[in-house]
Amino acid sequence: MQLADHGLKYGSGLGIGKAFERLLRQNLIRQDVVLAARMLASAAADARMAGVNLPAMGSAGSRNYGLTAGRNHPSHCRGHHQPHWRFDRGHL
Repeated sequence: MQLADHGLKYGSGLGIGKAFERLLRQNLIRQDVVLAARMLASAAADARMAGVNLPAMGSAGSRNYGLTAGRNHPSHCRGHHQPHWRFDRGHL
């Protein structure tokens, strides 16, 4: 989550995650779980590709694959205003 938070805060790299956030604030797109997952994964990939020195989960050779696979459950939890441990333990 640190990479995603960094990407959203600073608009690192291409700034795609931050662009999603800006469109949401301008009411040009609607908030839903899919958008939240897209926004967090994009922001984390932006930060990662900009060389931000924060940890990223690895999967099959590229850390960005791990970002895509591993960032979906936090966005689901944020979308439902639930702590991530509930998803991890199967409580959602």
